[in-house]
Amino acid sequence: MARILPPHPNLEHLKNEAKALHKAHGNGDAAACKTLRLLHWFRESSDKDILAAEVPLSDAQFALAMDYGFKGWEDLRQHVVKVSRQPDSEDEARPGALLIENPPGGKGNSNRYARGFAITLAHCGVECDYDAIMGDSGLAFIIQSDENVTPWGKPIKQVDIGWWPLDWWGALMYLDFVSRTVGRRLVRLPIDTELRRTDSKRHYHERFEKAVIDALRSNHLPLAFCDNVWVVTAHDDGEPPILGVRSCFDGHERIRPRCYPDEVVVPGDAVEGLDRRKADGDALAHAIALGRDGAEKLSRAIPPCSGQGIKPAGDRYTGQKSFALWAALLRDPEGWGETFYHDNVLFHLRLNRQGAGPYLRAMAGRHPESAASPLTAAAGIYDNVLELVKAVDTGENGLRAPDNREALARQLEQIAQLELKAVGEMERALAAMK
Repeated sequence: MARILPPHPNLEHLKNEAKALHKAHGNGDAAACKTLRLLHWFRESSDKDILAAEVPLSDAQFALAMDYGFKGWEDLRQHVVKVSRQPDSEDEARPGALLIENPPGGKGNSNRYARGFAITLAHCGVECDYDAIMGDSGLAFIIQSDENVTPWGKPIKQVDIGWWPLDWWGALMYLDFVSRTVGRRLVRLPIDTELRRTDSKRHYHERFEKAVIDALRSNHLPLAFCDNVWVVTAHDDGEPPILGVRSCFDGHERIRPRCYPDEVVVPGDAVEGLDRRKADGDALAHAIALGRDGAEKLSRAIPPCSGQGIKPAGDRYTGQKSFALWAALLRDPEGWGETFYHDNVLFHLRLNRQGAGPYLRAMAGRHPESAASPLTAAAGIYDNVLELVKAVDTGENGLRAPDNREALARQLEQIAQLELKAVGEMERALAAMK
């Protein structure tokens, strides 16, 4: 029987309830398995397998929220705050906090990484365009997959083809190039992969904290990658000690993340910007490499997030192989996953491809006809891709039918062929530039 919230729920009581569930699992109490089995990755697992698995507190909170009939902990938290009218202590900076006044707002329906870069650069006074960052970083052209990592690092069959959260290795591959095109360094702080995996709190204090505080004192906005992309606007002695704005959510509300960050990017010094027309060639070369899965060396330089560290980084794909892997998953009667997995990939693919056409058209305007013509043609092809992606309808339960999964697999193969054609046009443009 599902849990029922009282008329006046208390957030602290619910936190303690989640902690009790987490503790029960840690003590090997099989009674915890009924609630934890609500998590998709434990749906078919035995009590023995669930008790043997690693379950962080955030997963216990997620399962508890689902038991109360909510999509996740954040939905439950917002409901409790709304109906109880109690201050949400999670989201309040503590006395003496280091604050950025009038924090910038995020913006929904955008790529979280590109939007985060745009927000922190604009706060530094750098004139930058969101679509330009999407293209220069390669995010407008990528479709990520990883054969070595399962979603959330859980013991389930599905490979990671861009499930939630969309892993950040795609956004960080070409970060140095983005820094040089905008004229301001974006510095990815060094990490200790093993320490980050075993003790994220200690890792934050040893590796990130000083740089985050220094940036805030300089009126710069760090970016923290954890359960989302957070534009950090405050630092205190809370758990974790950072608060900020989620880059892909509308509004200016300052919120505390649920976990310590795995990666942090801080604004650095101004650098001499690249000549835009010359930089276009490097940007095109990167986009082409992504489309043909040729950026493997760059992708391997970014380790997986701590929750996904099952194997070393490798077997990562960014283009045609990702589409093929995705279609193969849909044709696997046992391993195709859940409808919401595929909804999420389509959602992110749509966000990414929205930047491809505007980026390529802007590039075409800077070059003679020999390069501009294929660039414009590539932009038109990506417009067609975007229309196909928008037309895909997985429905609430549509993918549970094998015929519907096969139909989606064929649509993906059609999209892949279009993208291959667009890559060919970009190769023509690059040859003309040279």
